[in-house]
Amino acid sequence: NPAKAFWFMPGGRIFKNESLDQAFRRITLDELGLELGRGDFGFLGIYEHFYDNNFTDNGEFGTHYVVLAHEICLGREIVLDPPKVQHKQYQWLAPEVLLSRDDVHPYSKAYFL
Repeated sequence: NPAKAFWFMPGGRIFKNESLDQAFRRITLDELGLELGRGDFGFLGIYEHFYDNNFTDNGEFGTHYVVLAHEICLGREIVLDPPKVQHKQYQWLAPEVLLSRDDVHPYSKAYFL
């Protein structure tokens, strides 16, 4: 897995024939346990992530992600209990803490620079 053993931002892929709005709602539900609408949050920009490895770890090809990054501000204190289907653990970090840690992936840090 390309970012295995690093803390990384919530996210996912867009399925064939799925609109960006549908994908955003599905991904926020899957990753955060909340179904959120894309139009309610700020668009940060387009980012590219390149990895030498891939989901099969076979070394035959790399991975290229095109990321449509959004800033999600809930505006109120809310307790999130995200599903742990894909991930072992979740952690919320203040930007200054996130930027100082070696176990946060550099691609995740890029959103805060």
